Amino acid sequence: MLPNIYAALSAVASGAENTLHRYILTQEDSNDSLTYAFTWQVLSALVFLPFFLVQYKSPSDPFAYILVGLASLCYALFTYLIFETHANLELSISTPIRRLVLVFTLILSIFVLKETLTAQKIAGTLLIFLGLVFLTSGGANFSLSNKKGIVLAILTALIASFSFMIDKLALNFFTPATFSFLVYFIPAMILFPFVKNKRVSVIALVKNKPLPLFGTVILGCSSYYFLLTAFLSIDTSTVIPIYELNGLVAVLGGIIFLKERQKMKEKLLAALVVLVGALLILL
Repeated sequence: MLPNIYAALSAVASGAENTLHRYILTQEDSNDSLTYAFTWQVLSALVFLPFFLVQYKSPSDPFAYILVGLASLCYALFTYLIFETHANLELSISTPIRRLVLVFTLILSIFVLKETLTAQKIAGTLLIFLGLVFLTSGGANFSLSNKKGIVLAILTALIASFSFMIDKLALNFFTPATFSFLVYFIPAMILFPFVKNKRVSVIALVKNKPLPLFGTVILGCSSYYFLLTAFLSIDTSTVIPIYELNGLVAVLGGIIFLKERQKMKEKLLAALVVLVGALLILL
């Protein structure tokens, strides 16, 4: 029961985090996704630095370092893609599309982690597909920017699914806090060469929107830590459906706080169908 609670806490924090990301990235002076990704990674790494210094023990198995390298590449790409998605697509559309992570994770957990496939998981996956199809083709007329955002959202879901597999495997060698530091710090170093001449932009981002920025950092770090803690006890294919309920939080946040109220019926129905599919996988 406790691991399910950790996954639920992760979902709530993630949904609130995504709403704040969307708010920051839709402001005129915060449209540089790469700068934002780098700044966010660095600040998140600083949150976990004290835990890393106290808890870290160097693994003897070389496979652990391979996992860290793969995770770092995935998270550097994921962070950039998700911020690009927030900048190009409404939160209440991008969030349900990124629920494809459930489909990808279900498939990968079977082949990579050898987890069990059940009829309920198949049925839940089908419901999620129906929700996504309804959202993206239910009479909506997407502009070119919308189409770009949809592609970015799908790529984000795919990268996230691979990252979840790596997370689960890496917990055989690291604690949740030490691994969290590594997957925030190393991607920041990967992104650094691309932003080293954008010092002014980084400072402006921190100076102009400190509360929303640090709010996303705290929410994101909390979400990831709770997610990894849940991974310690239960299957990935069980944790992720709970975690992906963050979509309901984010869609409601987009509608209520960001005034994204076009095609309300389609959005709400799609969110409901996706939610039912996720619950069916969980039960």
